[in-house]
Amino acid sequence: MSEAPIEHTASLSVEAELEAFVAAYEAALARGAAELEHYLPPTEHPRHVEIAAELVRVDLEWRSSRNEEFSLDSYRSLAPAAFDDADARAAMAFEEYRLRRANGEAVERTDYEQRFRIDVKAWPSLELGATRNDATEDSLKQRAERLRWPSAGESLCGFELLEELGRGAFGRVFLARQPELADRPVALKATARRSAEPQRMARLRHTNIMPIYSLHTAGELQLVCMPLLGRTTLAQLMQQDSGASSAIGSGRELVSTLANQANATQVTPDGMSVVGDPQADAARRSSAERDATAAPGLRRDAAMTQLARLDPVQTAVWIGARIAAGLAHAHQRGIIHRDVKPANVLLSEEGEPLLLDFHLADDLAAGLPSALIGGTAPYMPVEQLDAFAGHGSVDQRVDVFALGVILFEMLSGRRPYADQLDGSQLGIETLRRERQRRAPSLRKMARGVSPGLAAIVEHCLEPDRRHRYASAVELHEDLTRHLEHRPLRHAKDRSPRERLAKWSRRHPRLSSGATLAALAGILLFAIGALWWSGRESLRRAAALKAVEQVESTTTDATAALNVPGLPAAELEGQLEFAKRAFASAESMIATSSRYIRADEQTRLQLARAQLAYLLAAGHAQ
Repeated sequence: MSEAPIEHTASLSVEAELEAFVAAYEAALARGAAELEHYLPPTEHPRHVEIAAELVRVDLEWRSSRNEEFSLDSYRSLAPAAFDDADARAAMAFEEYRLRRANGEAVERTDYEQRFRIDVKAWPSLELGATRNDATEDSLKQRAERLRWPSAGESLCGFELLEELGRGAFGRVFLARQPELADRPVALKATARRSAEPQRMARLRHTNIMPIYSLHTAGELQLVCMPLLGRTTLAQLMQQDSGASSAIGSGRELVSTLANQANATQVTPDGMSVVGDPQADAARRSSAERDATAAPGLRRDAAMTQLARLDPVQTAVWIGARIAAGLAHAHQRGIIHRDVKPANVLLSEEGEPLLLDFHLADDLAAGLPSALIGGTAPYMPVEQLDAFAGHGSVDQRVDVFALGVILFEMLSGRRPYADQLDGSQLGIETLRRERQRRAPSLRKMARGVSPGLAAIVEHCLEPDRRHRYASAVELHEDLTRHLEHRPLRHAKDRSPRERLAKWSRRHPRLSSGATLAALAGILLFAIGALWWSGRESLRRAAALKAVEQVESTTTDATAALNVPGLPAAELEGQLEFAKRAFASAESMIATSSRYIRADEQTRLQLARAQLAYLLAAGHAQ
């Protein structure tokens, strides 16, 4: 259905009238299919040529964004006057040239010079796939600036807007109320252009990915309705702790911060967003801190109790592991994020990190050509910078790199790479050269970071993506294993001391002197039982148990002494452990051998021989 054409108004400037025609046509495109001829000014309009040429350019870009076929020649019959004007014809021709180069088509400037009889000497030579050039970005920003954005107090598509939570160049996020569904509070994201983000997010159902409720269109705006799960992003949390040696406080501090955020702003039944009084806030803060360490049965979520027990380093690793879990879910379903950064991670009121803004995400199966490669400079690896410049491609390892930067930033309080120099933004080539060097040592910049954790971050930040984690699945596994004091599976854990410490934490009973005392106790029990009971079966059972204990102790001693590069002090301690075990085996052979079978005696002799070998080899080191 066509709309009435906009009438010429002499009082309007050329720019204002042009914007009015463009806004009307873009609004029609946002609502669905629109026929260009219904939005062109009449041929007698004094600005017909300029407006027609601009609308043709808008239509070309719209078709290109939807992967539709387009050709400038198809517009000749619609706007012949624009094609008769040399300047208008050149402007339209350049738009088609730019879009085709952006889509990877190897068209040349000379093709347009011959085809449209225009001078192309001043045209820039565009890289194939370079859609994110300055002209395109400026055009998108200008279009967003022309929009009439909603504000708090208005109603939109059945939502009552209560408060603006945040804004960017192309969108706004509002705290809203949905009267149709029990006045539930929601987060409503309004963007200046349509994207496939809602469809991608709808395919992802994971604790650490923000879910969506519904999708709406209001004029030129796309609205995405999401649950209101929190207000604090990881970027905001890191800014709060910017004065500390790390950018993340302890788990207890995080729980308190999230509780304050949840309680400070409430939505009343009449839809008002209110802030509590300072005394009430202080009481809630105190209550939140008590709850953080309360018994699990008194907590609404046991995860908060677990989180509250973590120190700053453990908290950073836990947050990183949860983000990696969400990314792993996306990677396993063929989707990469491409803009992982602290501002795109929301911390829910329950402490769970949730990935936001999949507007730059794309399918792995599509091969991800360099077109429409976005991102945020400090979190972009070499290959993403190359693709941004118009050559190369990216895969899921760009998300791994970005999460590595976040981990580095959380642990040290600073990013591994600079993104500004002398107050001005670095050029892409300068950033590329920097990313091609290894990141600085995390352990030199952050206290409490173990060699294993540093190895995980270094593995994320490898300049050559072939040497990084293959996907977030592997990264999540290593972060989880580190939290559980298990050996890493994918990154190189080079510290024998840390591996031994992890083994000790997993087996506290086996790594203490109590084990030897227990062995002696078992032997005494066996002898006492033999003395007092007089029953052959009990004697055999006690002796067999002692044999098994000797074998188990031998296995533990073998594992401990086979760690390469063991420090002298720890080597001496493990040798003492083996020496006592050897003495226990000798005692067993002397006192209990008559109560066990021949094959069990052989097992005992083998354990004794193994211990003797370990002692000899250990003293030789």
